[in-house]
Amino acid sequence: MKRYALPISILVVIIILIGLTFLGGSSAPDYTSGIATEPELSQEWVRGNPNAAVKLIEYSDFQCPACRSYYGLVKQLETEYGDRVAFVYRHYPLYQIHANADYAARVSEAAGVQGKFWEMHDQLFESQGDWDKLLDPGKTFAKYATELGLDADKLMSDSESTEVRQEVANDYQRGQRIGVAGTPTFIVGGAKISNPGSLEEFQAVLNLVLGTK
Repeated sequence: MKRYALPISILVVIIILIGLTFLGGSSAPDYTSGIATEPELSQEWVRGNPNAAVKLIEYSDFQCPACRSYYGLVKQLETEYGDRVAFVYRHYPLYQIHANADYAARVSEAAGVQGKFWEMHDQLFESQGDWDKLLDPGKTFAKYATELGLDADKLMSDSESTEVRQEVANDYQRGQRIGVAGTPTFIVGGAKISNPGSLEEFQAVLNLVLGTK
């Protein structure tokens, strides 16, 4: 009987992989056609002061545990430095290891079509543990849309659109261009920095760039 164990196990894996290709958001995304040029700040997802001289760009993945940890820290920085720093979010889904990351990125972009990118951004991070292991998180994402007062059907349709997929691809390609290898990756004042280990370390970086103590 043992001689059949390997072929059967391989067959099971093949069947699972085939099945996953039909689940929303789980097929491998195409990020090869992104636009690597820097956009105008008005075309970015920005919190804080969009006219600030200092820009903090975060390349992030909604399914990444480390990004979830930094989410709270960045929120504190937004409160403290609000009018002095432009906080920019860019997508960098690590789809090779996070099966739902691309889907979540597209859902946030689709929420942005209806004017609630940041509300969905916060929801996805705060509830990460509820959807990150799901084979198909579509129903959960639709529930979040409804709770945020969005048209859930439109959001789910927009999340599959070429335009939304392209927005995620654009961010990914920008990250590729500057050598983003993991998430989160932060760019402060135009320079990639090592991830600060605490709020105080992050404050020190921003204060240095801002020229304050």
